[in-house]
Amino acid sequence: MRRQAHLLKGELQHSVDQAIAGRDDVRLAVMTVSFLAVAREALEAALFLIAAAWPPPRSWAPWSSSGAGACPCASSSPSPG
Repeated sequence: MRRQAHLLKGELQHSVDQAIAGRDDVRLAVMTVSFLAVAREALEAALFLIAAAWPPPRSWAPWSSSGAGACPCASSSPSPG
């Protein structure tokens, strides 16, 4: 597996080096895609951390512990009446 990863890395690096050595518009495209990929990952991580920091309001989670009796799928016993 490590050998396959090393071969794949070499192949990708060679392809990127060839693309960058080419025309200037290809170089700009490779840099733009790299920047956007990093920016997307940073935004995704920030949103994940924000979502983890603040719990949702109770009205958003009827399946939470406070609303477990109201949700028929969360209760193993039949609901009365």
